[in-house]
Amino acid sequence: MSNSSVINDALIVNKHYHLYIKDICKDHSLSKTALKILMIINKKDEVTSSDICKQTFLKPNLVSMCIDKLKSLKLVSLLRDSIDKRKIFIRKTSLVSKIVEKVEEDRYQNVSKDLGK
Repeated sequence: MSNSSVINDALIVNKHYHLYIKDICKDHSLSKTALKILMIINKKDEVTSSDICKQTFLKPNLVSMCIDKLKSLKLVSLLRDSIDKRKIFIRKTSLVSKIVEKVEEDRYQNVSKDLGK
């Protein structure tokens, strides 16, 4: 496989990713940032806003706004730590799995079609 075909394949994957993310965000009334946060939350049982900030390098106020949006859409729930009341854990709801499964399934199907050409 030549360098040019590897680069071409990477560009195809990148194009599909951005087009697909745009559609998913539109379908679920999410920003790209909120979807990115949702994908992080999906990987763990519970996270904190500071965990998300560290992983994404986003400012805390932007993460808070996105979490509020996700909560209003019933995609996440918030739970106070029983010991440290200042600490709030963010948990995914069952709706998240459906969105993430759709993202993963459709992304691989669309990309593999173009790479097979």
